[in-house]
Amino acid sequence: MISMKPFEIKSCSTAEVLFSSEECDNIKLCLEAAVKVRTCLARAYLTEAYLAGAYLAGANLTGAYLTGADLTGAYLTEAYLTGANLTGAYLTGAILMRADLRGAYLTRADLTGADLRGAYLTGANLAGAYLTGANLTGADLTGADLTGAYLAGAYLTGANLTGARLSWTSHTLLAEILRREADDNIMKCSFTGLVLINQHWCWDKWISLEITPEIRWAAAVLSKWIKPDEQGIHIDAIRRLTNIP
Repeated sequence: MISMKPFEIKSCSTAEVLFSSEECDNIKLCLEAAVKVRTCLARAYLTEAYLAGAYLAGANLTGAYLTGADLTGAYLTEAYLTGANLTGAYLTGAILMRADLRGAYLTRADLTGADLRGAYLTGANLAGAYLTGANLTGADLTGADLTGAYLAGAYLTGANLTGARLSWTSHTLLAEILRREADDNIMKCSFTGLVLINQHWCWDKWISLEITPEIRWAAAVLSKWIKPDEQGIHIDAIRRLTNIP
């Protein structure tokens, strides 16, 4: 009887074998088996691995290399992905509720429709990430980089955005920030709704509008989110609308 060659998961830094199995014939089954027995998979090398639909709840993938990996529809509830490299990974429809993604690299990752409720994304790099329709309710995005992220239709209720670097072209994100400052003021709420609905508006459109108290209020609110090193048309527009020198 010919025995199967063990399928292995190795460390990206030392090439140490973190887990091996003769019963698995692909990386997805091997990873699921490792997670089932609570194997520590910190810094595992899983670049471009096919893991669609994998059940990885509670997995310890701290610092793992998952660049370009296919995690479409994967179950990663309460998984530890602190500092993991998920650049360009496919996470469409993935379940990441309460997952620990602090300091994770998610640049250009596709998180369309992902469930990130209560996820910890403190200091995560989400620049250019696709978060269309993602559920970020109650997520902690403190200090996260959302530069150029796509957030159309995303749910941001209760998300902590303290110190986050914004995507200044995301109407969904800007409207959420304004909504939180509008309180019950009907005119401010109405203008916030206008920002959300008119997805085709660019910053030059803002400048061309009749300057109303609501526009000045919105510009003043958003001016607080500009970082010292930022450049762009949004800064010029906000300064003009708030008379900031």
